[in-house]
Amino acid sequence: MRWVLLLLFATSVDELIAQTPQAVNSTTPITSWEVSGIVFDSTRNSVPGATLVLKYGTDSLSTSTNEDGIFVFKGVQSATFYLTVSSLGYKPITYHLLNDDRASKIILDPVMLLPDSRMLALTTIPRYLIFNKKGTLVFDNAPAPNNPELKKILDDYINE
Repeated sequence: MRWVLLLLFATSVDELIAQTPQAVNSTTPITSWEVSGIVFDSTRNSVPGATLVLKYGTDSLSTSTNEDGIFVFKGVQSATFYLTVSSLGYKPITYHLLNDDRASKIILDPVMLLPDSRMLALTTIPRYLIFNKKGTLVFDNAPAPNNPELKKILDDYINE
């Protein structure tokens, strides 16, 4: 009886080994990639609504981040591309990425956006703004156009 059980066990193990799937060596080239990642700021907070433009060859795709700062591009036709990330209040950044073209899903390292110091630092909600010829903000809460005080402010800036 022991020999019968041993023989059955040996036969079962042999069948299990024979059914193990073999690795398939596929040489089929990948023609479309999925590219994803996350965008955050210098305080490690996600940046929802950031705009991303992915360019490869003469083609480009664009998307924006979701509420968690995550983005996904589908149908990218090249593993090598330029990625530009921008959002209001942050400096835009561009990367040239050369990825492994053997993987159909590319997960990028996190993108960190830095604050743009050129953004307006307003302390009140303005009614009217005044800019100089160079585009620099000179008055962030100007009086209404029908207010005589506006003429005085404009004359002062013109005569500088």
